Amino acid sequence: MIEPLYREHASTLRALAYRMTGSAADAEEIAQETFTRALAAPPGTVLGRNWLLAVTANLARDRLRRRKRAGYVGPWLPEAMEAEADPSSADPERRYGLRESASFAFLLALEPLTSRQRAVLLLRDVIDLSVEETAAILRMGVGAVRVMHHRARAALAGYDEQRSVATRERLGLVRGALEQLAAAAATGDPARVEAVLADQATLHADGAGRFGAVRQLLRGARAISRLAIFGQQRRAGIPSRQSLLENVNGAPALLVDSEPPPGVDVARRLLVTCDVDRAGRITTLYVLVAPEKVARLRSEGLALHEVHGQGQGDGDGPGDRPYPVP
Repeated sequence: MIEPLYREHASTLRALAYRMTGSAADAEEIAQETFTRALAAPPGTVLGRNWLLAVTANLARDRLRRRKRAGYVGPWLPEAMEAEADPSSADPERRYGLRESASFAFLLALEPLTSRQRAVLLLRDVIDLSVEETAAILRMGVGAVRVMHHRARAALAGYDEQRSVATRERLGLVRGALEQLAAAAATGDPARVEAVLADQATLHADGAGRFGAVRQLLRGARAISRLAIFGQQRRAGIPSRQSLLENVNGAPALLVDSEPPPGVDVARRLLVTCDVDRAGRITTLYVLVAPEKVARLRSEGLALHEVHGQGQGDGDGPGDRPYPVP
């Protein structure tokens, strides 16, 4: 009884739980707990997709509320998660596809919502349930769901205005921007880094209060470029390997694995991804160094280059220095 349910619905439950909590680890635990409860359900319980979604939504709401009560040091970003979704396979019936709804931009846009608003929006616009199904799952009236859904969509108005669907063309621009950023940073010239950024670019750097990561949002191409070069200088000479991963939270990303010597306060692993404008310039830069948020990533992407030795290089190319950490 449970095995067919697991095969059919486990991925949907994990998808909902991840988008609720921003944690892949929590999403896996919530999905497992949901099926544990299904096994223990009283005789006569109608076990199906909506029963499973109801349990998952409630567990995820609890996790989300606990995270927000605990507070966080510096900008928060969701845990990085690799996926295999093809942008050409987006479901036209959904307002937000599975790939887009896993993006850093979308998950950050959800943060101001209450846990119930978040659940309503995800069930309606990502899982694509009806108003009546959503009301039954969350034990709300149909009218209350409609009102809450309207308010949740209004809260995402700013996101929708800047929304950039993950077409192959856009993903190519993101990939190119990351490669240009790495090459520019390797020169040690802030002006070259600045040229890759939009004038009003924003940096989100999540280090969970560690590794010298900036503890506030940083705005402006000039400020971000100078911080990037400073971060690069801190990592100069540390053996590192850069990999380009094709689909982390719905977009290409740079993964950098390093081997800092004992006592050096530099992250062993960091992830860099971004949003771009139509010209391919970076509008938002996401840098994730909190160890628990990058631990699950596999460094099996396209290897860009490795850095060895203790010298700082001559700055002539991307192979001379490791990628910077703001």
